[in-house]
Amino acid sequence: MFSFNLYKTIQATTYLLRQPGTDHCAYLKVLKLLYVAERESLAETGHPITGDQTYAMPHGPALSATLNLMNGTETHDLWVRHIQDAGNYELKVSEDPGTDLLCPYELEKLRDVARRYADQTRWQVRDATHELPEWKSNDPGQQSSKPIPVRDILVAQRCESRLGAIERDSEAQEALSSALGD
Repeated sequence: MFSFNLYKTIQATTYLLRQPGTDHCAYLKVLKLLYVAERESLAETGHPITGDQTYAMPHGPALSATLNLMNGTETHDLWVRHIQDAGNYELKVSEDPGTDLLCPYELEKLRDVARRYADQTRWQVRDATHELPEWKSNDPGQQSSKPIPVRDILVAQRCESRLGAIERDSEAQEALSSALGD
């Protein structure tokens, strides 16, 4: 439904890593903070921050491509240039990518989410995401993953009325991409 934006994801991740209490942060916590910001952005604006696909996994909801980059399952030169593995499942910023792709709303949303969870460990944040209705209704058990439909994310936040506009925007974007040969 949405297009994953790698560079915007890098900017959002490095921005979170620079918030108080998150420097050299466990990638599990950063991933959960990104998910919370993504779900709230969908509900509040009808648009995601990263465009990544959301999945229910044993450790809670996750942004799929972002998780793969964080845990090294997938690699990309741009990711490695800006974000490095700091050991012990932690990430650190290696080169500042800036924030020019993030609008003021997105920067404030990321800052707000980081502030709300600043005093929590990676495991506390993980446990908090296990309480989200969209994860509960798509719980994959211990061995797999399951996509979380955008509808479930919006219903969980009582914003299902946004779904029609999101679908129309998605169809228009696909038509434009097709016309441009992307």
